[in-house]
Amino acid sequence: MKDYSERVTGLLYFPTGSEMAAIDAYTINEIGIPQMVLMEKASECLYEEIIRHIKKDDRCLVVVEGGNNGGDGVALARILCHKGYLADILYLEGISNVSDAFKQQLKIAENCGVKIYRADMLAAGEKLLMYNAVVDGIFGVGLKREVKGIQADAINILNAMDALKIAIDMPSGVSSDTGRILGTAFAADITITFGYKKLGMLYSPGSGLCGEIVIKDIGFPKQALEYVNPAIYSYTAKEINDMIPVRKQDSHKGSYGKVVVVAGSKNMAGACYFSAAAAYRTGCGLVRIYTDEVNREILQEKLPEAMLTTYNAEKYEDADIEKFKGVIEWADVIIMGPGLGTKKTAERIVQTVMTNAKCPIVIDADAINILASHKTWFGGERDIIITPHLMEMTRFMGIKPDNEYPNPVSYVKNNMTVCANEIAEKYKVVCVLKDSHTVVASGKRETYINVTGNNGMSTGGSGDVLSGVIGGLLAQGMDRDSAAKAGVYIHGRAGDIAAENIGAHSMLAGDIVDSIATALGKIK
Repeated sequence: MKDYSERVTGLLYFPTGSEMAAIDAYTINEIGIPQMVLMEKASECLYEEIIRHIKKDDRCLVVVEGGNNGGDGVALARILCHKGYLADILYLEGISNVSDAFKQQLKIAENCGVKIYRADMLAAGEKLLMYNAVVDGIFGVGLKREVKGIQADAINILNAMDALKIAIDMPSGVSSDTGRILGTAFAADITITFGYKKLGMLYSPGSGLCGEIVIKDIGFPKQALEYVNPAIYSYTAKEINDMIPVRKQDSHKGSYGKVVVVAGSKNMAGACYFSAAAAYRTGCGLVRIYTDEVNREILQEKLPEAMLTTYNAEKYEDADIEKFKGVIEWADVIIMGPGLGTKKTAERIVQTVMTNAKCPIVIDADAINILASHKTWFGGERDIIITPHLMEMTRFMGIKPDNEYPNPVSYVKNNMTVCANEIAEKYKVVCVLKDSHTVVASGKRETYINVTGNNGMSTGGSGDVLSGVIGGLLAQGMDRDSAAKAGVYIHGRAGDIAAENIGAHSMLAGDIVDSIATALGKIK
């Protein structure tokens, strides 16, 4: 992976609330851009976006508290009035630590004749009915505590209004770090955020309260980003395009690697098909499937390009293991686990791979479940990528429901980067923790989060396709970190193309496989 100085302008960053506060502080204190200048720029950006959605005779209510987010809102109301729009301010006065910039903006608004209401207005319901739009400037990205009291009452009243709802920077009550709802939260139709999309905007349930997210540049300098170095990032299409292996004019099938797919069991032929087909579509040269003999006929029909080595799962003997060692020796990359099952034969197969393979291994599905009880099989000098979904991750981590973890899946979902990095560091692997925004961790502070993909990919076999994409990239010479990150991006991009073509409701795993070629062609 390129070092940070090379990546600053090429990637998407998702700061937490504290990282965003540090970017803001560096811009003000080290660069020297005054807080009021940033606030004026933010309010101008808010104005530019809001007037796209309201008319001159619409009435707009900007609801604020005494922090800098509220200062942005006060300045917005002043600019709207100055430009001939109908805007009022509702100041809740529910916090004691009022910022100096807010006080200054409020004084300017008063001097300009902007109407400023206090919290008692909330009791006058008929007054609220006259507003066509409400702007949430109550809390910003730094909120950590539960929303209570007058602010909670205000948010609930605003949510019930029949009006266009716009949030400044982050909907009040949504955690900028996790997307968690802090007691109650503003439900925005549009969120206008500054500089960067915040990490909490990616995670549910908060992501569902942001509405349309519009990112505005208010002048945070590159030096502030470099100084803070946000931990969570994603690749752009350009970065992915630069990473994809180049195919040589003078080449042959052996030039692009040999993948062994150890997958499938009785009634689970599809798993090994999807993985093997995805590896081929991603560009590897040769695929050999190691699977139960019962799958031979369907695989030869569905994917005649693949070579097959089969076994009898009911009578798996030492001779089969010796034969399998030869298959392992042939491989440049091994994909292990999709549809494999967890019976004794599957366990022996997984142990044989973990004991004998020296090439990179992509561990998925049932192989993860088996290894959850056999972690001593990890080790050795080889590259391993593990690709659990949330439930598999709880099994692998050994988290069971108890007083500490009443809902293990929710715990992992709310702590994806922490959990993924913990496993990556402990077992010296790259952990691809799959969810709507998949996390790729290698035990370092900086963690990749994927932003391609859609809910149509919540279908059986989608994860098998991902293992094949990653394996196909590894076979072509990509290092394990790059293959994992590019793999989830390409997989998600293929899913997006499939959704565009047939709709998310109707997508099957095979549609994702069929879209890989187009995805690779469109990453420009």
